[in-house]
Amino acid sequence: MKRFHLIACGATFDFFHRGHKEFLRFALLHGEKLLLGLTSDSYVSQKKPTVAESYEKRKEAVEEFLRLEGVFERVEIAPIDSIYIPKYWEDRDIEAMVVTEDSKGGATLVQEKRKSEGKKELEILLFPFVPAADGSLISSTRIRNGEIDRDGNLWIRPDWERDQQVLPENVRSRFKQPLGNTYTKTEDIVSDTKGKTLVTVGDVTTKLFYETEELPYLAVVDFIVERKKKYRSLNELGIPESVESLKIDNPAGTLSPLLFTAFRTILQKSPEGKRFVIQVNGEEDLAALPAILAAPLGFVICYGQPGKGTVVVPVTEQIKERVFQLVSLLQSQKGG
Repeated sequence: MKRFHLIACGATFDFFHRGHKEFLRFALLHGEKLLLGLTSDSYVSQKKPTVAESYEKRKEAVEEFLRLEGVFERVEIAPIDSIYIPKYWEDRDIEAMVVTEDSKGGATLVQEKRKSEGKKELEILLFPFVPAADGSLISSTRIRNGEIDRDGNLWIRPDWERDQQVLPENVRSRFKQPLGNTYTKTEDIVSDTKGKTLVTVGDVTTKLFYETEELPYLAVVDFIVERKKKYRSLNELGIPESVESLKIDNPAGTLSPLLFTAFRTILQKSPEGKRFVIQVNGEEDLAALPAILAAPLGFVICYGQPGKGTVVVPVTEQIKERVFQLVSLLQSQKGG
């Protein structure tokens, strides 16, 4: 027997993740029926402009989960445009409301409104947030920022920031496959990246963008082209002194712990109005991989493919998963 017959909650469920699933399970553990108010596109555009997905896409993800759980018939979903219970549900005999720490304030306002209208107050059920692998919360914001996947796993593992990762000979061929579309013409590259937040890896690629109006937010260079020293300074690549510079040691065929940390620190903070360059002492031949893992969704990573052209990689959850699997093939060297 459930504690309540009818309970209600409001949510956005952008990038539907494990925390959302546990929230719904919690609600249905306590109530036989659930009224789920899903924030409308108009509400999101005014109150939560960072939300990436449409109402229909968010609703579809919820419904798919409910079907898999075998509880689809117990949940009624409708759009909401405020924190209050919509008029079409006001006459329903709602007994309780499920909230999180973030929505407790809204629940208080709902209670005050009901009290002023002479309606009975609802019982409040507080759902605890679900932690990610690092102990911090699983959230849509962290997924959009490129920190975690939808199950709360970190895209950059802690041991990668502790030990040097070395490319074994037997898997080198797998790392040569382009991760995105490859272009040879500058106009095609610029067209495909216009208006995007860019990370460039490699001297030729970086120089190409600094000669256009599409300047990279972060560039990675080593002054080497095709294994030979070609440049001596950032100025030769067109990078002005105003760009904040960081120097990191990274031998060829490896990924150093500091490189992972630098990408994570720079890309997941994304301070507006600033640009960065990482100068690698050694080679940046694998640096596109941690760049993709650290970058927020929607960023674009551009790197050179020897003898092929420039590879343009839009950062998506799917490409992060592919790169995560590749980096997992590297061998750790303790204390690298």
